[in-house]
Amino acid sequence: MKSVNISAHSLFLFLAGCLLVMASASGLYAQGLSLQQVIDSIDRRNVGLQQYMHRQEAARQRALAAYGWPAPAVGLGLNEFPYPGMHTTENLSARKMSMLRVQQMLPLFGYQRAEAAYQRSLVPQYADQQGILRNTLHTRARMAYVELWIGEQKINTIQEQIRQLTLLIQVLEKQLSYNRTQPQYIYQARAALADWQNQLAVWRGQVAASAAVLNSLMNKPVDASLQIDTSRLPLSLTMPALLDSVALVQQRSDLRWLSHQMNSLAYQRKALLAQLRPQVGLSWDHMRMTNGMYMYNLMLMVTLPSLPWAARAQRQQALSIDEERKALEDQQQEQLFETLGQIAQLQAQLQAWQQQLQAYQSDILPAYAHTYTAYLQALAEQIGPGPTGVETLQAWNAWTMKKIDYLDLLHQYFLTRIDLLNQLEQ
Repeated sequence: MKSVNISAHSLFLFLAGCLLVMASASGLYAQGLSLQQVIDSIDRRNVGLQQYMHRQEAARQRALAAYGWPAPAVGLGLNEFPYPGMHTTENLSARKMSMLRVQQMLPLFGYQRAEAAYQRSLVPQYADQQGILRNTLHTRARMAYVELWIGEQKINTIQEQIRQLTLLIQVLEKQLSYNRTQPQYIYQARAALADWQNQLAVWRGQVAASAAVLNSLMNKPVDASLQIDTSRLPLSLTMPALLDSVALVQQRSDLRWLSHQMNSLAYQRKALLAQLRPQVGLSWDHMRMTNGMYMYNLMLMVTLPSLPWAARAQRQQALSIDEERKALEDQQQEQLFETLGQIAQLQAQLQAWQQQLQAYQSDILPAYAHTYTAYLQALAEQIGPGPTGVETLQAWNAWTMKKIDYLDLLHQYFLTRIDLLNQLEQ
């Protein structure tokens, strides 16, 4: 009998001293990639972000191309007066001569400057599109990282509880050998053990899927080994700094993109109307007659694109651009107000999650842990009536479920915070 009590006390001390782990407390895990390191790797390696660097350079090259001149025209011909077979008058004689014509239209310098400005205005648009994609990738990375972090925490918790349950089964089996418990309690414990082992397999699959997502975002093989830093929270539990409407327009890439689109439309309109200015050209003809004499012809040419029937297309397109700018202004205002509303809603949700998390950390989890410890000690010391095995099992199960509930609550908090960071683009 004495040896049995020593064994029970040893089990209890091992459980209470080593296995009473709160879900909120972080263990000593191997250091891995932090969330910021994953995000930095995405910024460096993701090929989707690199395409916009090439688009920006393409727009700069088109701006330089706007300063090109129209190509000159060169013609060779034969001038004969009159037509063969026709008779000339007494005062005119037939003439035949070869002719060289060179023609050059001067560029519209105002249009060149306006077109170059329009092409340069596309550069920040591509930067905004890159920012939109970067924010999307960061959001996906945060979500996958949090899924991976929560999965690792749940795996650690489940593994811890499997070890506790295994030791509890050993205690119950020793108690059964001395007729101090009943077999159904052991059956219940074994059934719970099998259920948690099944949950462990599920979460290992979830962890593998989240790791594959992070590897793909970092442009790595999806089956590459990935270890994250589980020694600290992936995201802060403090509220992020909020922005007013003016700062939000400057911060968010999609709102900046709308502003830059309106700016580009203004340049496009200016370039369009610059085409209505007269364009000047020169034409020079050099002719050699059959008698060896030379003659030339020099002409100044001017186009008149501002005439009503010629300018109709440009003027209507300019009106179309004005309407498109107004539409973009309305779209930006609508999107800004919607974003401000979503930020306020997410902020309220985060505050509610923070209160619940604090309650779990300070009251709920410690209370369930103390309850389990008390039942385990009673079982080990054989205090109280016989059915302490099932009560201990129920206390263990309740504490385990509360730790899982805490991780689920923390998961919801992180997802809400990621949504808020996505709205703020931070």
